[in-house]
Amino acid sequence: MVRFLLAVFAVLFIFEARAFALTCPQTIHSQITAADPKQSGRLNRSGTATTCASSTTVPTVVGAGTDRAYEAHTFKNRTNGTCISVTLSSNDDVAAAAYAGSFVPSNVQTNYLADSGDRPTAGNPKTFSFNVAPLEDFVVVVAEGNNGGGGNYQLQVTGCGEVLVSIVTPSFGPIAGNTSVTIRGAGFLSTPTVPVVRFGGQGGTQASNVVVFDEFTLTATTPAHAVGPVDVYVRNQNNSNGTLANGFTYYDSLPTTTTLTSSKSPTVYGEAVTYTAQIVPTAPTAATGSVQFLTGNLIFATVNVDATGKATYTTGALFPGTHSLTARYLGSPTHSASTSNTLVQVINKADTAASLLSSANPSIVGQAVTFTTTVEPVAPGLGIPSGNVTFFEGANELGTVALDANGQASFTTSTLATGTHAIKVEYAGDTNFNGTTSATVNQVVNVSGTTVALASSLNPSSRGANITFTATVSSNGGSPSVSGTITFADNGVAMGNPVPLAANQATLTTTTLTVGTHAITAMYSGDAQNAPATGSVSQVVEGAATTTTLTSSANPSTANQNVSFVATVTSAFAGTITGNVAFKDGATTIGTAVLTNGSATFSTSALTVGTHPITAVYEGAGDYETSTSAVLNQVVNGAATGDAGVSVDSGAPDATTPDATAPGVDASLPDASIPTIPQIPEGGGCDCRSSSISDTGAPLGLATLGVVVLGFMRRRRRN
Repeated sequence: MVRFLLAVFAVLFIFEARAFALTCPQTIHSQITAADPKQSGRLNRSGTATTCASSTTVPTVVGAGTDRAYEAHTFKNRTNGTCISVTLSSNDDVAAAAYAGSFVPSNVQTNYLADSGDRPTAGNPKTFSFNVAPLEDFVVVVAEGNNGGGGNYQLQVTGCGEVLVSIVTPSFGPIAGNTSVTIRGAGFLSTPTVPVVRFGGQGGTQASNVVVFDEFTLTATTPAHAVGPVDVYVRNQNNSNGTLANGFTYYDSLPTTTTLTSSKSPTVYGEAVTYTAQIVPTAPTAATGSVQFLTGNLIFATVNVDATGKATYTTGALFPGTHSLTARYLGSPTHSASTSNTLVQVINKADTAASLLSSANPSIVGQAVTFTTTVEPVAPGLGIPSGNVTFFEGANELGTVALDANGQASFTTSTLATGTHAIKVEYAGDTNFNGTTSATVNQVVNVSGTTVALASSLNPSSRGANITFTATVSSNGGSPSVSGTITFADNGVAMGNPVPLAANQATLTTTTLTVGTHAITAMYSGDAQNAPATGSVSQVVEGAATTTTLTSSANPSTANQNVSFVATVTSAFAGTITGNVAFKDGATTIGTAVLTNGSATFSTSALTVGTHPITAVYEGAGDYETSTSAVLNQVVNGAATGDAGVSVDSGAPDATTPDATAPGVDASLPDASIPTIPQIPEGGGCDCRSSSISDTGAPLGLATLGVVVLGFMRRRRRN
């Protein structure tokens, strides 16, 4: 039961030691048990303990990979010294080693500092020492020699103190005291009451207004003291304490002298100049506080004094002129105030340079061109010039513009004529900068390109039609008006004299274009501001329209009768119409004839009995288009003969006359065109095949049709 409680106590102690840095000096009684954490192997026992004066290399590892129980204790060095001493006492097989910052159980060589060199024996403890920087943590590890060996041990750690006083800020002050200081270190306790702080060592004068911020920081107000350095002593209410030797120095107020110098004079506006104020004396301590830099009675800068008693300020902002400069040191608790000598600083105006750019060079007439200038200081001058710039074309002033916040100005014009123009800009200067003139920019203004749009009033047109061509000229450069002439040409041949432009247009009217496709061009002559140009259009001229009429010499006619058809071709376009006319019966060409004086005649007696749709087709020629006449329905009747009487059917067949057949009927003809078949009386007369059938114009009656059919049937019976 006792061993169990001791094991639990050891585990709790180790947990606490790992969580918090232990104070030092410290004596620890503990026991390594199977419940403790395990490390991989142990360090080789060389037999030689590490000392601060003689560090050892990292020992090799014995039994790497085997488990050995260990206990680790973390400490913080709270002294200004660096040598820590550790003594291990035990009758069991244990050894100790020290590590910087932290311990890694899986690699016992990591962060190694020192080791005991061997295990202790009864009455023979092992002591080793090593160096640790102030406020740094270190870990002391006690490990068993053999896996499961365990054992009791006592560990004593000394040399790392309980309270560390490392720095006092500020480190000096007047002999009257009342200086607020910050003390940095370690081990400061705020309970049960704040520490006692004394200036002059443990028996010195106690400070007031002590406030503990944390374990490492407290503030206090210095007491009065005689001139010279003193020890600063801090003691907690548990009597742990620490001292910083000569941590604070008391001074009486020292008279000073301030000297002001300039890095350069004269300078130009914007040029960087460094002004330096040196305060002496700098021993036994350098002056602190601040310095005011003045021009006349105007403060233009306030700068803190550095560690060497010096204050510097660099500027190029002083305006041009002669300045009387001084530096005023405001003093400190250790140094009295003082004013420097008067320094004469000459600042001249800075020179400038002006650049000039064109937005479009070359440009075309009428085009808006923007000229932009940038005025800049010439090194070593700095800043942005202000004021006005004037743009010139030769000696002619174009305009005056104010510089913007970037030192730039622009001027836009579209009135420059064709040619080369010498453009420059003059800067007048301001209170800080001298004026300047830019280099000349030769602005080339070319004539404007033009576009000619050519339109036809009638396209396609017919031969002899009235056609008007209109040419419209536009300036690509935006010129408000275009002058000059337009020459119209047909396939490169001028169609007349040049036509002057009126309101940017010119027209030409003609009726003389021949049949075909004509490349019509309109050539613009150009003027002083606009370049020549050409527009074109493809004009299609078709033949003149014609009208063909058709007449017949006899209509109706009879079979075998000679009929003459006359085709007459006319046109609104004056001239002689030539060419051929085809005469057609329906879709069949029955003849052709040549036009003579506008007429063509075709005669024929070959038309069969019936109605013929006759047309005349003019085939076109030269300047004239084809045309077709209206349909002429030519009626051809059968030939007329005398009536020989009607024979009487005897009932016997006719040995000499073949069987008559009924005439055929043209189903395509209207009723009015079907020839009337006359009645043939019974009992005699001529045979129906030789009968004369005349067109009476009357429709074929049913009674008549019946007689014909009856006679036909009787003859068939006789046959």
